[in-house]
Amino acid sequence: MPSLKDNLKRLISRPVRVLVEAALSFNDDNSFIHASSVSFYFILSIIPFVLFAISFAGNILKHDPALLEAVYKGLSLFIARTEALEWLKNFVDTIIKSSGTTTITGVISLLFVSVGMFRSLEYVMNHTFGVRPRGYIRSYLIGISFSLILNILLILAVIASPILNILSTAKGSTLHQFLTKMPWMLTLFNWMSNAFIFALICFLIYLVLPNTRQRFRDVFWGAVTAGLLWNLLKLVFDLYQSIFTGSQPLLGTFAYVLGAIFWMYLSTSIIIYGAEVCMILSLRSKGVPAPSFAQLFSKATRRIGLSVPWVSKTAKKPPGQSSS
Repeated sequence: MPSLKDNLKRLISRPVRVLVEAALSFNDDNSFIHASSVSFYFILSIIPFVLFAISFAGNILKHDPALLEAVYKGLSLFIARTEALEWLKNFVDTIIKSSGTTTITGVISLLFVSVGMFRSLEYVMNHTFGVRPRGYIRSYLIGISFSLILNILLILAVIASPILNILSTAKGSTLHQFLTKMPWMLTLFNWMSNAFIFALICFLIYLVLPNTRQRFRDVFWGAVTAGLLWNLLKLVFDLYQSIFTGSQPLLGTFAYVLGAIFWMYLSTSIIIYGAEVCMILSLRSKGVPAPSFAQLFSKATRRIGLSVPWVSKTAKKPPGQSSS
């Protein structure tokens, strides 16, 4: 009967081995190059997404001036310069007044860009799982459906977070009274909600886009891995943002633009890495044996051009596997 120590060792070594194997597979699939092509579509979709999100929220906020004023008050906490805040107010008011036209324009342009983005992402998923792509028409239909569903999820995530912050700081509200007793709950909720939304998006991507059936458990753990990594990226980006807050206008603007580009690129890389985790778990479920840590270390050292003699002796290849 295995001891508690052996069970703990097995419990820790399995996920670590999967993460390392997924990282090596990520490199072998040239996923950094694939991430750059998909993130290009992400960057293109920012402007139509912002137009659509503001007009979508405007249809709700224009019927409640008090809530709209509360949103502006919340924005003042993040925008210190009065001129910038006034410009943003005028910009939002203009979009809200022409919300019908803006919504239609935003939807059409967002769908056009998003379909290209998801078709590119579908190609990456099929490449990761090693399957053939779908037919042209079916691929486009899935891209359009995916664009509608995921953009609505993203809009709800963008709107929900600031509204929750506003309600939590509004004195006299039930939520404010609750959070004054347990302020850590808001931080925990924000952290978990961000991870949940991103993990849900990744779950749908891994489940639908690859042209192959996946087990629910494999897709679930791949999405959880991506959600946790994305939250860690968010913490790093918040730190990066705090460093350049209050800098010279030109330097601060350049830093924000550069940070946003890297944010898109790394977020896309995390989505692809989660797919690699899902693919590795799928191989395990099909009976493909897991490599040892010595084999993984030997493979990693060869990838970076190093040769470790003691590893090459102990890391024997499985029968029928050619050297790479």
